[in-house]
Amino acid sequence: MNDSNAKFAESLKHLNRRLGARSQKERKEFSPYLFIRIFISCVICICVRALSVSAPVSVILLLCAGILSGYNIIIDGVDNVMQERYFDRTSIMTLIFIVSFCIGFGYEGAWLMILVQVGGLLNSYVTDQTKNQVINMTNLDFETVTVLKSDGTAAEKFLNEVHAGDEIIIRSGEYFPLDCMVATGTSEIDSSKIDGRSAGVTVSVGDTVPAGSLNLGQTLQCEVLTEKGEDTASKLLHTLSQQPEPARIPRKFERWFTPTILAVSIVFAIVIAVTKKADAYDAIHRALVLFTLSSAFPVFSGFGNIRYAARAGALTRGVAFRSDDVLTDTAACTDVVFSAEGILTTGKQKVVQVDSSKLDSQTFLKIAAHAVAFSKNPDAVSIIQAYHGPIYVEHIQDFTEIPNCGVKVLFDGVPVILGTQMLLAAAGNSVAKPEQDQEVLFLMVGHEMVGTLTLSDPIRKSSETILPLLQEQGITRETFCTAYSEATAEKIAEKSGIRTYQSNCGEDARLHFVETCKGENQPLLYFRHGKTLPNCHSSAALDAVMDSTQNIDATEWDIFLPGIHPTTLAEAFRTARSAKKLNQISAGFICVVKAILLAVAAAGLTTVWFSALLELVAVLLVKVFSTQAFFEKPFQNLRKKEH
Repeated sequence: MNDSNAKFAESLKHLNRRLGARSQKERKEFSPYLFIRIFISCVICICVRALSVSAPVSVILLLCAGILSGYNIIIDGVDNVMQERYFDRTSIMTLIFIVSFCIGFGYEGAWLMILVQVGGLLNSYVTDQTKNQVINMTNLDFETVTVLKSDGTAAEKFLNEVHAGDEIIIRSGEYFPLDCMVATGTSEIDSSKIDGRSAGVTVSVGDTVPAGSLNLGQTLQCEVLTEKGEDTASKLLHTLSQQPEPARIPRKFERWFTPTILAVSIVFAIVIAVTKKADAYDAIHRALVLFTLSSAFPVFSGFGNIRYAARAGALTRGVAFRSDDVLTDTAACTDVVFSAEGILTTGKQKVVQVDSSKLDSQTFLKIAAHAVAFSKNPDAVSIIQAYHGPIYVEHIQDFTEIPNCGVKVLFDGVPVILGTQMLLAAAGNSVAKPEQDQEVLFLMVGHEMVGTLTLSDPIRKSSETILPLLQEQGITRETFCTAYSEATAEKIAEKSGIRTYQSNCGEDARLHFVETCKGENQPLLYFRHGKTLPNCHSSAALDAVMDSTQNIDATEWDIFLPGIHPTTLAEAFRTARSAKKLNQISAGFICVVKAILLAVAAAGLTTVWFSALLELVAVLLVKVFSTQAFFEKPFQNLRKKEH
């Protein structure tokens, strides 16, 4: 970030403070005074050893050095003990520090405190660099743009100086830094950084282009639609603006890991002392070295960085995760419920045929449009749009809607019924089964059926491929719900391969259906289009929303796909599972390092501070690698081969 993006940077800082910035106490710990304390402590320790200062002066100096560099750790350790958190990392370090002086190893105790503080600084630095590097890797943080002035000349301006309504020039090979509408020219764009899939899409006058898209063809003159910070790219970056979440140790692991190492350390010290393989002081020293490695924190320390990098990597492929917890739940998810409209179908229901031997098509549509004027069914909008005429609501009386069946009204005093095959059957009539993915509504005026209205929402071609892609990612149970009739739902099932479904679902019925699909152990994901159930969370553990309008201001999503490709959902599962696998690898690596260090410590070949140093190096290596993993080509190529 620089001054040119002051407004955006300020918004990111505000979000950081709100979502997960360090507490005031932690910020004080990492003040410049800490560097001075560490430096003075290092000088004291080096001088004591170099000048061969004898006891008790050396003990006093080393004790001062340890307290000076780590007094905040000691205070936290004592506080944790008072709160009965005996196995917290600061409690462990404080205990080791005190015991090391008691048995004559004050030099190691002082250096331990220094290393713990240095480790905290390095971890903080790597975490901050991870955030900055990840945001830079997304290539969605833009600074300048060429603006067309009123006199026809062009000038480069910072984005915070550009406002909605200004005209800008986007040359071939340049990114759209703001959401725009094409004013002059025709070109091809690559919006894969936004929706993950759309490359080589042709745009012309009147088309909107989201920020973050790349111009592949001719120079375009565009009208800016949003201010900086309100554009699509900035909103997506907001999902990454918080700090990588700190390590969280699973309670089960925390309960047994540290106590087990402590017990082993005590038993080991007693055994080697009793068998006279070491004197009492050496036995306690070895136990302290073992206990230095008892913290479970390093095992999980890289998880926050890995998840954060995974979310950023997914963002460049058209998937936005709201948080690290969402990424974790996605990795564990095996059940998916689709809302068919807009996901398995195009979501654009249209009137394709009017069949009546008694009324002309315009009169038929007029009656049908007035009949559904007060309906909330998605069919109603399509019928009114097909009519293209004015609606006179004063001619409509006694409106009654039968959910998922049809409507009954009085139109100028004449009874009118417009409904499905089910409604017609209730009236004592039977009709042939609708063909393909069409939905047929029947119109009765008075007590006579005057014709049919056929609507169609074409099934997406991608509906045939989405199921195999999800099954490759470990999805074992799939189902869908739709407001359309049983006949239409059956056709969707045949083409998509998803055999379990629920038809005739209104908004409330969809939410109830999701509730019934929830399993006891595995988190459920509900996947829908942004136009379905707006501003409403389902009862599913995860709500995935696809919306081509980049409406990412909505609050009801956990996973957002800002595009038109439902199959991108498979990328969400692929990324989440890859992050989980990388977490397991990093934890395994740290455990192996711990095992080696424990063996070396048991043999008496290392010291307290040197064991802590080697463990710190291993943790930092994991963190640095995790920053790159979801962006480097070798790793991406490996993932492609696996899947």
